[in-house]
Amino acid sequence: MTAESSSAGAKDELPQEGVPETLRQRTWRVLKEENIALRILPVFLYGAIACTSRFLALYLRQLGLDAVRVGLILTIRPILGFFCTPMWGFISDRFKIWRFVFIISIIGTMLFGISVIFIPPAEREPCDIAISNLATNLGVPYNYSTTFNQSAYSRAYLNELEKIMVGKKVYEDKTWLYDERGVMVVFWEFMVAITLYELFFAANLSSLDVAIVRELKGNPKCYSKFRSFGSLGWIVGSLVSGGVLQYFRKVFTICGIDFTLTDYRCAFILMACFYVAALPIACTLKYDNIRQNDKEYDVKNFVMILIKPENVSVYALAVFVGIVNSFGSYFYWHLENIGATELLMGTATAVRASSEMIWGLFFQSAALERLGHINLLTLGLLLYAVRYFILGILTNPILVLPIECIMGASYFSVWTTLVSYTVHSFPPQFTATCIAFLCSLFHNLGPGIGTVFTGFLIEKYNSTTTCIVYCVSLCCFLVLFRLARWNFTDIQPEKESMNLLTDEEHEKDKMRESTLPNDTPTTQVQTPLLTEPKSYNSITKKGSS
Repeated sequence: MTAESSSAGAKDELPQEGVPETLRQRTWRVLKEENIALRILPVFLYGAIACTSRFLALYLRQLGLDAVRVGLILTIRPILGFFCTPMWGFISDRFKIWRFVFIISIIGTMLFGISVIFIPPAEREPCDIAISNLATNLGVPYNYSTTFNQSAYSRAYLNELEKIMVGKKVYEDKTWLYDERGVMVVFWEFMVAITLYELFFAANLSSLDVAIVRELKGNPKCYSKFRSFGSLGWIVGSLVSGGVLQYFRKVFTICGIDFTLTDYRCAFILMACFYVAALPIACTLKYDNIRQNDKEYDVKNFVMILIKPENVSVYALAVFVGIVNSFGSYFYWHLENIGATELLMGTATAVRASSEMIWGLFFQSAALERLGHINLLTLGLLLYAVRYFILGILTNPILVLPIECIMGASYFSVWTTLVSYTVHSFPPQFTATCIAFLCSLFHNLGPGIGTVFTGFLIEKYNSTTTCIVYCVSLCCFLVLFRLARWNFTDIQPEKESMNLLTDEEHEKDKMRESTLPNDTPTTQVQTPLLTEPKSYNSITKKGSS
């Protein structure tokens, strides 16, 4: 299309100068200039995750499962994701069926995610056995005759148990209330449901990231501006689910002790509604705006790039941050221990998501250009350490709101920086594979290890001590990471942080290629390693020489 025809078409679509823009013209302009589907889709997908992710541990705890069993159920998700996510990425790239994989993942996630609401709770123990179990767990002498008669001493005894439960921060623990065999049945039913759910969910977020990156045509520095709409989805999902669950939060008297129980099944119904809204939008993705690349999909070349020392250090960071992020599965558990309500929990997640969105829209791109990948990752780790230190000394739950502002900025900064680093480190034919691999490390392998470790720490000590442990671990890893970058990489310091060609170097490459004869292969063009940062270009050039 010529410049004249393009300008003529633009004049037909846009209003003439001085004439107000009609609603139809404004809608057409927005749809044409902005990819609305890739801005709305993250809202629904991340909104669906926000409805259930933070409440799953509380739901399992309310059903009578202890921290170890909850940790095992939460661990099966990232372990499966670690293997399934790269598999989906490989299938998408190898057979070029990105949209089909995306649609199948949404349908499967929705169906198996809502299936957990049909799992019945375990049978309760008789009150005499239940109170005996509770007294034994608390280390209090048990006397059946004085506990269940109608005397004033009976009420005083139960009040004493409640007081001890609050003091030990185990008031919401229900393990003593349910039959052990019934709890084991619930445990295995959830294991099956979560396994099927994770099998399809593994392709969810990586497929969304691939769609965004491909739309950006190899310029992922704007990835944060699309991904930030996922934070908006977190805000909507957290507030809606938190408000609904607060409404269904009721007080029940069980064996003479008052408990506040919540119908968490509503959260899974809301999750299914978000996925239903996302499905038709996912069907509209065409994956046409792809930088064409007909190079053969060579797994060996992918592995060569992957095992470069500078890439290994960054992906080790991705695993470690994933381990630290596993505390998020017990975050509401921690807030509940210090007296937070479901509404405050949902508000905290909304505040964090708001911080993510603001950082992604207005600061991430500029920070990445000025600081580079490595320096920005370092800053993110420092903010992580500050957040966990404050959580470790926190006593007033309302103060968690400003802390989540720090968490939002640090999490979003680390994740989007890792995506940008990964896309610039691999050739375009590996886009889905490399992003899926990063997701498997950050969202699956790290949390899979961390969830068991976090559950063990909380069971043996408490959630407060766990926060302090993670704060110290972050500081230690940060030192090791910087030492690794300084000692085991041979990239120029001024370009190491970006690990990509600057715009000026791209222009020089284009000018250099344009001066070659028409029959000269462009792969013969060599750029000295001392003047070019190491990216996938250096490997492909070495392979072609």
